[in-house]
Amino acid sequence: MFFDTGAKLSYLDPERTNAFPSVGTESDFYPGVGDFTTNVYDMLIVLATENVVLRVGNLPELLQKTLMMANTRGILGTAILRTHKVTFAPRRRTMTLQRISG
Repeated sequence: MFFDTGAKLSYLDPERTNAFPSVGTESDFYPGVGDFTTNVYDMLIVLATENVVLRVGNLPELLQKTLMMANTRGILGTAILRTHKVTFAPRRRTMTLQRISG
């Protein structure tokens, strides 16, 4: 997954979300595409060793195809920062999550 610091939602391929009931819709924005609306789903996702419930949506088809060409399965949005500290070490090519206690 890409970690997109400009994305309020996380995004997955519709093939992964179709089996889940939608919990509503949300609007988002992507440069070059503009505003768009997506169905959203609350899904349990495993990131490394962490089980995280994320609200995920589906990207417009053009953006979804671009992700697939980059061999990426989704976008991790900034909502993860409400529950986890994220550390990025570019020279090590790692990103770590640490659950915020409380």
